[in-house]
Amino acid sequence: MDEVCTNMIDITLQKKLVYYGGNYTTYVRTRSENEVNQMKAYAKQQEEIAHIKSEQHHSFGLTKLM
Repeated sequence: MDEVCTNMIDITLQKKLVYYGGNYTTYVRTRSENEVNQMKAYAKQQEEIAHIKSEQHHSFGLTKLM
């Protein structure tokens, strides 16, 4: 496939088109890297949310929000 495909278009679950340049191998590698980066960003956001909630609990003297 690498000799045939020079540009790839991917349809996401959100029904958006994502364009990738390069051959199929490059597409697979880039898509995988993007997914890993998105998961890392999500995990970091969840940590930040937990930290903010913890700070709110301490500043209001609360022990648990739920």
